[in-house]
Amino acid sequence: MKNCAKNNLSSADTRHDNTIFTTGLCNSNCIMCPYTKKFRLNSKLEPLSVLVHHAEQIETNAKYICITGGEPTLLRDDFLKLVEHLKNHFPAAMLHILTNGRTFAYKGFLNDFRKVRPYRTLLGIPLHADNAELHDYISQASGSFDETLKGLDNLYKAGEHIEIRIVTSKLNYINLPALANLIAQRYAYCQHVFIMGLEMMGNAMINRDKVWCSYDELWPFVREAADILIMNGIEAELYNYPLCIVEHRLQPLYRRSITPSKIEFMSECSACYRKPECGGFFRATKIMPDIKVKPYLNF
Repeated sequence: MKNCAKNNLSSADTRHDNTIFTTGLCNSNCIMCPYTKKFRLNSKLEPLSVLVHHAEQIETNAKYICITGGEPTLLRDDFLKLVEHLKNHFPAAMLHILTNGRTFAYKGFLNDFRKVRPYRTLLGIPLHADNAELHDYISQASGSFDETLKGLDNLYKAGEHIEIRIVTSKLNYINLPALANLIAQRYAYCQHVFIMGLEMMGNAMINRDKVWCSYDELWPFVREAADILIMNGIEAELYNYPLCIVEHRLQPLYRRSITPSKIEFMSECSACYRKPECGGFFRATKIMPDIKVKPYLNF
């Protein structure tokens, strides 16, 4: 049974960003998060009046608005009020909510959310592994795997539009094919799946010995996971990697996803004739010692 219909919702073309940052607080402490635990612990929930003020700076004909954090749903009632405000004041906008999905494990909250959200709402939810032990280690939150799956299940069965995000690291790259199989079996009609490279800031940099691995190590497992998703009819996209590591047949999945102000290139990239098509590297990721590039040369 199709629980989440394919449609034209997409978060891929978000260069005209309108982003509302709700809080740095989070009920997870992901080991590869670009924010630090200290940042989260010192953060606060932004008052609804402040968030609405931020929203009022957005043009009323905006096509895209993103709500992010931290974990936006920790605002609870104020989160719902913010969503309703955006629905009423930005009728043409797609609302993209980046959340770990755990709060949606509670059906009462989901039901309240469904009453106020616009139809064109897409929820981006990370899933780190196909098992609780690894997922909870990465999220640093006991029980988060079961809660995330329950949240995804509730949203999926309710017909909400969801995208699943997989951040690849040394901890989970071998598990990627198993995770792709889980998604194919359980969420076959999700909107799409993003397979994403690391941004080496915050927790990711603090834990770099645990999370960083070379693209050469990582890529065979990314390739296999992408193939599994494609073969099961799931739209997959590749984010935050250099173009030259992606073989030709998978390049239709490739996206220039890094915020332009954060993009840097290796010195070897200057001679690459496909540099304009490449998303480059996060500034903080570029400094990792084992990054290799294979420039496209004209000779």
